[in-house]
Amino acid sequence: MERSKIALVHNLIACPKILVCAVLIITVTHVTHIIVMALYSTRLWYVLVTALAVHLTTALVKLITTVHNVKLGIVCSGRNGTCSSPNKCVCKSGFYGTQCEAYKCYGSVFNVTGVCSQNGTCVGPDTCNCNNGSTVCSGAGYCVGVNNCVCKSGYYGSQCEGYKCYGVLFNNTNVGFMVLSARLI
Repeated sequence: MERSKIALVHNLIACPKILVCAVLIITVTHVTHIIVMALYSTRLWYVLVTALAVHLTTALVKLITTVHNVKLGIVCSGRNGTCSSPNKCVCKSGFYGTQCEAYKCYGSVFNVTGVCSQNGTCVGPDTCNCNNGSTVCSGAGYCVGVNNCVCKSGYYGSQCEGYKCYGVLFNNTNVGFMVLSARLI
């Protein structure tokens, strides 16, 4: 058997739940084999086309299959990385894992207890969304990460716990008030 033609076909429209990586059309004498490599599956479909006219350079292939008990996901976790070769993701900065599905918030893995001071959710690398009504930042600021507060005007400290009263620190025990009594003579 001799190979008379090998062509790579781009822009193939696939079924919505199957992402087609590439289609390779190989013509061996008068029989054409179309090899379809699809993501989200460990299958490699070999479609034998015998009635393909010699002068045609492309063919529309419709794959019909039933998939059972397969967890469909987004390859390389969507925008967190890119598929660089079969079963290989290159993750963007801050993401890791075989599918670029994991990240950390200020040193803690995104889904562990205690992340975001236990008062929020880690939604991306070093990005916390705090729960409504949380007491993080002493109620005088908002969190931007684990133990990382942006304080409202007049407050300071790692948890926005500090403030001043008439220019004196709220917890300064060295300041007191002297009450004088005077008597008119």
